[in-house]
Amino acid sequence: GWENSLRPSLELCKKRNEGLETLGAEIGVAIGDNASEILKSWPEVKLILVDSYWHSLEWAKRTQDRLLQFESRVKWYIMDSQEASREVKDCSLDFVYIDASHTYRDCYMDIRVWWPKVKSDGILCGHDFFEEPGTREAVCEFAKDNNLELHAKWFDDFWIIKPKEKI
Repeated sequence: GWENSLRPSLELCKKRNEGLETLGAEIGVAIGDNASEILKSWPEVKLILVDSYWHSLEWAKRTQDRLLQFESRVKWYIMDSQEASREVKDCSLDFVYIDASHTYRDCYMDIRVWWPKVKSDGILCGHDFFEEPGTREAVCEFAKDNNLELHAKWFDDFWIIKPKEKI
């Protein structure tokens, strides 16, 4: 069933990069369920993992231990999402998966600072689109303001493909 396969937006990212080395980021790692699924089912992927773990560094430690087997394919930023975004080159990521704070303000900020990191024709995607009004509002507004095509699919995923650069 779906509980141990990739979420729809990530399935799409994987299909589009079939067999290619892929660099992605997950913003909001929590206990690492999604990260572990991505790393397990997608051997070509390397992941930047961003979570402040402000509520508990114990959680951070446990999640890092849990993902230890994938150590060589993971780079951790245990810091604020905006801070972490400054460490990542623009246009360097094949995808960014946003699943951190679901307030409108935080989510809009995450999208705004991570969008430039996505390559042309890469994907900005994330979770809790249907469940969280703050997330939905932020995503819709960003897409509308930037005239971007927005896709959403149950189980609770959204994605935006970054338009190819005009030459």
